[in-house]
Amino acid sequence: MKNLLSKIFIRHLALLLIFSQNVICEANDFTFFNPIQLNSAFAGSGKTIRSTYSYTDQWSALPGSFLTNNFALDFNLEQLNSGVGFSTSLWKGGVASFQQNNFDLHYAYRLKIGDSTALCFGMRAGYLQNNFSDDYTFISDIVGGESPVLNSEQDGVLNLGAGIGLFSSNYWFGYAVNHLNQSELSSQKLNVQHQLHGSYLVNFTLNAFGTNHYCSLHPVFNLSYQTQNTQFDVGAYAVVDIVIFGAFYQLGSKGELQEKAYHNAPSFSIGFYEHNVVINYMLTIEPALGNSHQIGLFYEIDTVKRRLKNQNALFFPSM
Repeated sequence: MKNLLSKIFIRHLALLLIFSQNVICEANDFTFFNPIQLNSAFAGSGKTIRSTYSYTDQWSALPGSFLTNNFALDFNLEQLNSGVGFSTSLWKGGVASFQQNNFDLHYAYRLKIGDSTALCFGMRAGYLQNNFSDDYTFISDIVGGESPVLNSEQDGVLNLGAGIGLFSSNYWFGYAVNHLNQSELSSQKLNVQHQLHGSYLVNFTLNAFGTNHYCSLHPVFNLSYQTQNTQFDVGAYAVVDIVIFGAFYQLGSKGELQEKAYHNAPSFSIGFYEHNVVINYMLTIEPALGNSHQIGLFYEIDTVKRRLKNQNALFFPSM
């Protein structure tokens, strides 16, 4: 009976992924270190080359593994006022072996406003794929009405998006739209998803034990809306010398089906920053499903040639 309920719950998650096309219940805090995964308008806004990788193990109380791998790489084409990037997200869910793979190419163009602000426009084109490697028969009374039957199928579609962003040396804000072409994936239409996000950087000096410490505070938020699904991530991370502390809270989605899988969840993170390298660990507390763990890596390259050529260049304030 317990195994049957577990399979039913996992199939709920697979169906929910088809409806929302989002990686669910995964805190977004590490994404803010390289937000091209939030908004293509910020592609290439780093110093020269910027990359991030995160690995998440979700819902430890459930059978099977709920694993997410995210990777992003982008390049600053400063002479063309542009940036290009690539990102991928691979999600694998539980004993039912449901997988969702997302591959995206990003392009952004930047307009400099004065000496301290950049307005950027971006677009993304990618491939979104669902892969069912088990025999799926959804029980109709779980979600009400007629349920889809999916038998060991693999389905993929073109996925388009666009965004606009504004940033300076101490803030960034953006608006992004995903699934613009509203393709049909696994017999379900991909509804347009809207995202609004931003952050503000506050620098200050802290004197402790007779020593001055460089500090910065970064409040951040991301609001996502898609049909009846709403998710709001809010929090902040603070940098004290080379140590990074973070605290975030995720407010879940609305809707009868989503209430069974979405939970309001706090997250706490700690990391280290040195020479354009960040190593970060994040814990998300979810009593009903089991805690989630995330490890993130960030690396940014800034060449001597670039620094000598343009010392007044404007970059995204990720740190």
